[in-house]
Amino acid sequence: MEKIKYFNPEEIKKILSNKLKTKDYKKYLLCMLLAYTGGRISEVLLLQKSDIVEHTNPKTNETEYYIRLFTKKQIKKKDKDPYRYLPMHQKLQTELLTYILLKKLNDKDKLFTITVRTAQNWIKEACELAGFIGDDRSHPHSFRHSFAIVTLLNKNDIKLRVLQKWLGHSKIENTLIYQDIVARDTNNFMKDF
Repeated sequence: MEKIKYFNPEEIKKILSNKLKTKDYKKYLLCMLLAYTGGRISEVLLLQKSDIVEHTNPKTNETEYYIRLFTKKQIKKKDKDPYRYLPMHQKLQTELLTYILLKKLNDKDKLFTITVRTAQNWIKEACELAGFIGDDRSHPHSFRHSFAIVTLLNKNDIKLRVLQKWLGHSKIENTLIYQDIVARDTNNFMKDF
């Protein structure tokens, strides 16, 4: 089985530093979207302003924001919605809404007008800026793995089925891989305790 490559929460914070934010805001925002949504790079590059969905919670009457990711694999399945909705992290919400206002984006405007290859290069450059030079985790998919693992380690006790839905996995077996990694990390913790 191939080893899953991911960043731990401290490493993600290091990548999403003010150093990157001030040097290249678009790269910062791309890394942030990948880290806080677990989206595939192809899904994140399809994001338009209209994919930032505002919703009023009827219980609290507060405005909540969601990111709508388009999952190409779901198009073939007639009974499946090709979109999945993820609650938006407060930091990401602030950055995205500010970016949209500054860029004066319309509903159908894409957040990024770059190729997958350019996005991969941006991720590599952002990781290098954070000190991860020549690191084979300096790839967009490592952020997806990081999101999954951090979500399972999170004290909010996110259920596997919720994570499966957020990641757009059609089979729970794909999501269970991350639970195995978390279990190994927990075992290592107990050894060091």
